[in-house]
Amino acid sequence: MSVSSETIEWLQWVSLTSIPLYRIDEQDKPVGVASGCLVTIGDRKLVLSVSHATGTGRWIAEMRFDPAIGKTLIHYFGAQWTVQRLYQSKSMPEELDFSFTEVPAEFHSMMQERNSTGVIVNERPRHEFMTALQEVPCNEEVYAFSGRVHPAQLDDVTFWLQPTVYPGLKYLRTEGDYYVFKLPVDHPGHDSFKGCSGAPIVDRKRQVVALVCSGDIESNTITGIAARYVAEAIHAYLSSGDNA
Repeated sequence: MSVSSETIEWLQWVSLTSIPLYRIDEQDKPVGVASGCLVTIGDRKLVLSVSHATGTGRWIAEMRFDPAIGKTLIHYFGAQWTVQRLYQSKSMPEELDFSFTEVPAEFHSMMQERNSTGVIVNERPRHEFMTALQEVPCNEEVYAFSGRVHPAQLDDVTFWLQPTVYPGLKYLRTEGDYYVFKLPVDHPGHDSFKGCSGAPIVDRKRQVVALVCSGDIESNTITGIAARYVAEAIHAYLSSGDNA
């Protein structure tokens, strides 16, 4: 089956939509992985993710490898914010599987390919969404997400992850603050998605509609927190006067 050049270009773009995040220990070594989504709203820049992945520990975002110093440049996250929703039918607020943190305007992340000798042979900036986070999924659209999976500590200084793209998702239904998507093939097992939590689920219009939260093998589905349902909290944060 042939794949159109438009689809190939879209899938290449999807690979740039997810930012690698790492939980680090006291020696600044990676001990956990997740994904994030870089969003600019107005003149403020945020990294969005999910709280079940980034809710504990110290986290950093990968920016780029600098061959001049032989190191990967990283950004240390400060406070990460979470969102709670109060339902009329419940006495206690419910925490949504969502987190975000503000990053400096100069924050950028690069997708880099290096050969066996460590030379960068290709690099592209990861995508920065300019959006109010109001996109709504529909049954006719096709969705995808990307991430880096199968983490491995190759030696004392080399932490490796495999980049991957999961296309062909179809929107099934809305469950509260979450969207449920059908996978195009049998669920490959949770280990195949480890590292994708927090990755943006995007459409062919190149908009983010949700962030990956979980998967279900039996129903062959992926669930994501709906971006538009947390947008109000994000805008409230941006409009407050004590966070600039």
